[in-house]
This record gives sequence, C-alpha cells and structure tokens, in this order.
Amino acid sequence: MLDAATRQRIASGGNQGSYRATSAIDGVERLYTYRRLDRYGLAVIVGLASDEVFQSFYRDTSTYLSLSALLTLVFAAIGVLLVTQRQRVVSSQAFLSATLENISQGIIMVDTAGNTPVANRRVFELLDLPYEPSGKKRAYREIKAALAQRGEFAAEDVGQRDILAVIRRGEPGPFVYDRTRPNGQVLEVTTHLVPGGAVRTFTDVTERKRNEQALAAARDAAEAGARARTDFLAMMSHEIRTPLNGIIGMSGLLLDSPLSAQQLRFATTLRDAAENLLRLINDILDFTKLDVGRMELERIPFDLTQTMSGVVDLLRVRATEKGLTIRLEVAPDVPPRLVGDPGRLRQILLNLVDNGLKFTTAGGVTLSAVLRGISDGRAAIGFSVTDTGIGIAPASQAALFKQFSQVDSSVSRRFGGSGLGLAISRRLVNLMGGTINVISDVGKGATFYFDITFGVAPSGAPAKFAAPSAQPAAPARRLRILLGEDNATNRMVVVTRLEMMGHRVDAAGNGHEVISALGNARYDVVLMDVMMPEMDGLTAARAIRRMEPPVSDIPIVAITANVLDQHREACLDAGMDDFLGKPIILDDLVAVLDRVMAGTARRGASS
Repeated sequence: MLDAATRQRIASGGNQGSYRATSAIDGVERLYTYRRLDRYGLAVIVGLASDEVFQSFYRDTSTYLSLSALLTLVFAAIGVLLVTQRQRVVSSQAFLSATLENISQGIIMVDTAGNTPVANRRVFELLDLPYEPSGKKRAYREIKAALAQRGEFAAEDVGQRDILAVIRRGEPGPFVYDRTRPNGQVLEVTTHLVPGGAVRTFTDVTERKRNEQALAAARDAAEAGARARTDFLAMMSHEIRTPLNGIIGMSGLLLDSPLSAQQLRFATTLRDAAENLLRLINDILDFTKLDVGRMELERIPFDLTQTMSGVVDLLRVRATEKGLTIRLEVAPDVPPRLVGDPGRLRQILLNLVDNGLKFTTAGGVTLSAVLRGISDGRAAIGFSVTDTGIGIAPASQAALFKQFSQVDSSVSRRFGGSGLGLAISRRLVNLMGGTINVISDVGKGATFYFDITFGVAPSGAPAKFAAPSAQPAAPARRLRILLGEDNATNRMVVVTRLEMMGHRVDAAGNGHEVISALGNARYDVVLMDVMMPEMDGLTAARAIRRMEPPVSDIPIVAITANVLDQHREACLDAGMDDFLGKPIILDDLVAVLDRVMAGTARRGASS
C-alpha cells in the first residue's frame, strides 16, 4: 500500500518522475520511478534499492580514484625525473662549458644555417678576434669576413676546406689541414660532421712544427754526417790501400825471388806488417758497414766442415810457431751442407780463434760445432772456441765486445790489437740471428760460444768452400791483358804477377790511354783502375761500352781501393763485368780472370 504522501506526489506530479523514499515495510531506502497511465487510471511504480543503483558508480568511482592516484604518483615521479634530468643537463652544460672554455683547442660549431651555437673563448684567442660571450655568438660568415679583411682564411680556407662546403657535401670526414697565419702561427684545423652541422677545432701546432723541423734538420745533418763519414772512409781506404797494394805486392814478388836467410826474414816481416795493416783497415770498414746497417748477408750453399777446416788450416802455422795445439771438432750429426753466409761465418771464427791464440801461451785452442736442433729444413748449430789462455775476470767481460777496447791497458800493451775483432764478431753474430757469450775466469782460459740457424742445403746442391785456396793453378789459356793503372808501383806489381802467370800485359796510365790502346790491338780483358787522372775508369768503361763491337764487348774488371758496396755497384752500373779490390790478392786475381773468361761474371748495365 502507498502512503498518502506518495499518492499525493504521483497524483500532483507529472506523468512520470522519480523520488527517493524509505520503505515502511522493510526500511530499505529505494529510488522509485513512476509513470502514470491516465487512460487506464493506473500508475506503474518501480523501486530499486539505492545501494544497488549506485553500486557500479561507487565501483567506477573507486577505480577512477585509484587510477587518478596512480597517475598522480607517475606524474610526480616523472616530474622528479625531469627535474633531476634538468639538473643533470644544467650540470653537464656547466661542465661542458667550463671544459670548452679551459681546453687548449679552439672549438666552433656551425649549423646548417651558418650560425655558431658553440664557440669557446680559445677559438677567438687563436684567431685574434674579440671574444663573444654566451648568447652573442657570431655568424660563421661574420667570422670569415673578419679574417678575410686581415688577408687570411679567405684565400686558404675555401672550396674543399670551407666548413659550409663540408656540411653541404655531407662527407663524414674528418678533414684535417694545417694553416699558417701571417704571424707565423701554425694551426691544425680539423672538421667533423655532426647532426645539424659540423664541429671545427683549431690546435696550435707551432711548437710541434718547429720541433719536427728541428728533428728533420738534425736527421739531415746526421745523414750528411754519415755520408761524409762514408766518403771519408772511402777516400782513406783508397789512399791507404793504393800504396799498401804496392807494399804487399812488392813484398810478395820479393819473397818469390832468391833471397838470403836474413833477406827472407826481412821480406816476411815486411809482408806480415802490411797484411796486419790491411786486416786493421778491413776491420774498420766492416765495423763501419755494420754500424750504418749496410752489411748484407749471402745465402748460398756451403760445406760447414770445409769452412771450419779452412779457419784451422789458416791459423795452424801461427799456433805451431807459439808451440800451441789447434783442434777442430765437428759433431757427426751436423748436416754437412748448409745455406747461409760462409764468408761472414769464417770471419767470426777467424776472429775468435785468432783471439784465443793471441792470449794463450800454453796448451791450445779448440774450435767445435754441435747440432742444437733441426726443424723445417733449418738447423741450429752451436759454435764454441775454447782456449787455455790467461782468462778474463767476470767484472771485465762486459767490455770485451765494445769497439776499440780490451780488458785492460796492460794486456793491450802486451798483446796488442785494435779491439775491433770481438766487436765485429758480436755484430755479425747478431746480424745472423744469434747471440755471442763468454765463459771465463782469470787463469782458467775462456770459451766463446754462439748459436746460428742455417738452412739445410739439398744433398745435390753445390757447396762453396769459404777457405783459402791453395797456390793458384796455371791458367787454362794465356791472355792478352790491358791494364789501366796510374800508380807506377801498383802497375809494376800487377804486370809482373800477370807475366809470371804467363799472360801478355800492356799498361796504360789513364782512361784516354786505355781507349787508345783498344783501338790499336785486340785484348781478351781490361783490368781498369777506377781512380785515374784525366779520364777515370768509370768514364772509360762507359765510353768502351758505346764503341762498336767487338771492342764494346770486351770484359772489363774494376780495380779499386774503394771496397764499399756502393762503389762495387757504381762499377757494375758503368758497364764493368767484375770487381777486384786492392790490395790485390793473387788468388782473387786468378779467380776474377777465370770468372770473366768463363762468362760467369755479372755484366753491369752501362749508362
């Protein structure tokens, strides 16, 4: 049943409406909606509990409030992050600004519009422009125009170097060039492309350039000094070897003639003194070539035992004269044929064995070789030279391998020597990939030892014996030889030696006479001194190669006291076939004549 108030509300109200009321039956608050149906005299009323009506609203409101709270927290966190990030950005900008303002390089950034959003104080200092504080950066064209008014930048920094051109091309770079300002300052200019423009740095490299120029000047001076030293050695070698050739040659001729016992002793002493002087000159030249890195090693097959036997045989007479023994010990497993430089190995062993004999008064010297190992066609050979001499104190061993030094002055006075032999041996061993050492003590002798790795020659490879040859055999045929030599003594020595060998010899004093003689007679070979008056040997050789055959094809052998590699090459370049150094050794003279006549000499290319 409806109460009177409800009936009154429906009767006096509109056709439809809503109201809230508490039910008198169950006491539940409800939301009522009614609609009058006057046609039928009825009214339809529907009531729903208020809690049911607003349940979804309350639920959605709670959800919205939760989401709002969550969004508020998110926005708050984002705000905190933004504030923190801004603080970091501000701090980074401050740090970057402080860095840019305090580095030694000038830095400028140019954007695609030609503005300079970044330009530190240093760039204005380096370019001598008034500093523009932050917020008042100049346009790039203004900076360029200001520099152009002073006569710089515009003439140099254009085209490929212009920063706007770099930006337009879009090439990543970096692009680097040096620019010298009118005041002599040198700036290294580097350009890097970055998003939105390019960054250019200016570095003052004036001091570095000065240092580079000073170093270049010092290097040139050092090279000039080295060339001067080489030229001096070449000149001194020629000046010393020329008369020495006469001394050794004449002493050899004297020894070949009938002599009394006293005369024989005098001639032998003369020859030995000259050969000692020659050995000293060769040591100095070898040391110089090693010092400037001009020593080159051969790689040829050779017989190791024969090479070492040659060393022992050469020094056996000296050992016998001192009452000493000299022994050779080669382990049976050492490969008989190796590939390397037998001449330099022989030089090392000669120095060491000769050194052992010099400092030994009783006992003897033993030269030995053992196989350290063999792999991939290469054999490591261990060499040692052991003597029973005076020995060396451990404290003095460090000075052994220094040039022009010996253990002490008393030993130097007693035994003599230049102090170059061991220094040269050490450098040769190092050049061949080894290291030389010594074990010794006073009164207990010394052992010098080193290892060198050689190639193992195939069994059929011909071996070169690095040993002194025996007395030269008679020539296969007698030659007619033209000798070009301006020194009368040397001319007499060579002519006499050749005539004693059975050859017919004519002599000329300069290049002109050589060419004239070739026009008057047929010769088998020309022995040509390189340094002669009026026309030197090189010029004469070139002139001969330009003549008509058969004269142009005649073999020419250079004879010179200049024995450095560049002089040898100069002779070959002039068209000569072979090279013979002074003093002329009989074996070498025979060998070079054999090579030339056999056609195995190296023909140079005449210029």
